[in-house]
Amino acid sequence: MPRRRWACILAATAAGVLIAAAALAQFGGRGPFLAAAPFAHGWGFGNPNFANAYTVMGNDLNAVIAGSKSTQSMLSDVSKALKGQ
Repeated sequence: MPRRRWACILAATAAGVLIAAAALAQFGGRGPFLAAAPFAHGWGFGNPNFANAYTVMGNDLNAVIAGSKSTQSMLSDVSKALKGQ
């Protein structure tokens, strides 16, 4: 890869890092996220039913897109799947 292209990639990466850092600083850094951590809970990967629910999500989303299922019905199915029902 030409040296000039690498320079462009590095400059874009550095600019992206600076923009992300500025955006994070705007909200007080990581403080708000760390303060909320005791109240947070994972809805997905820690759930033993997540793999099955993920399949239900995909299938039901396709059905919603095709018009053969309502969004409310999809959400109900996913909720049941996450509970192992």
